[in-house]
Amino acid sequence: MKPVIGISLGLESKGERFCIKKHYIEAVEGCGGEAVLIPPQTSIASIIEKIQGLLLSGGPDVDPFLYGEEPEKGIRRIDPERDRLEREIFFLAVEKGIPVLGICRGAQAINVFLGGSLHQDIKTSIKHWQFAPDGHPTHTIFIEKESLLYRITGREKLRVNTFHHQAIKDVGEGLKVCARAQDGVIEGIEWEEKRILGVQFHAECMWRNVEEVRRIFEWLVEEAKR
Repeated sequence: MKPVIGISLGLESKGERFCIKKHYIEAVEGCGGEAVLIPPQTSIASIIEKIQGLLLSGGPDVDPFLYGEEPEKGIRRIDPERDRLEREIFFLAVEKGIPVLGICRGAQAINVFLGGSLHQDIKTSIKHWQFAPDGHPTHTIFIEKESLLYRITGREKLRVNTFHHQAIKDVGEGLKVCARAQDGVIEGIEWEEKRILGVQFHAECMWRNVEEVRRIFEWLVEEAKR
């Protein structure tokens, strides 16, 4: 049987519909998993018994209250119900030994849940919000050779897409940085023993065309089978 991968989702900007880009579902199912969507109203205790892997997807900003900061001018829309859902299901997944992949906001959320913090609005020499097509890589990340991400991708340098105005600042407990952009912005975090991996770029938009990125979803699915 295919391992079931739970994918978090949240409210759209008007607060009337739950939403997620189809690319997440396509990536999970294209790499051998079965995707199940998890909206904030879900019974976490029930869903955690049905999934073998967890994907925290991209979305709005994490509430800065969760890392002890006041909102700065650059903060954008937050989704408190989603913050609550993802925090609860993340810790249950870790407790049960379920592998977790975080993408963009998902990676930032993992970092915050483990006691880290975020840059609320980055301003660096590299453009981190591209206007190229979603799946087109526009800047390079540098991957630590002694890392899980390196073993998954087999690359020390990888060109990726980018759609984020926030970034990880202080790294959460147990996590280590496994990738950075040329300007120092953190692009990957991991806790290998707990099977936790977070990437800042939108891997779900690149999995079809970039083999190294596809392997990230294959890692999640294979780990979920264990």
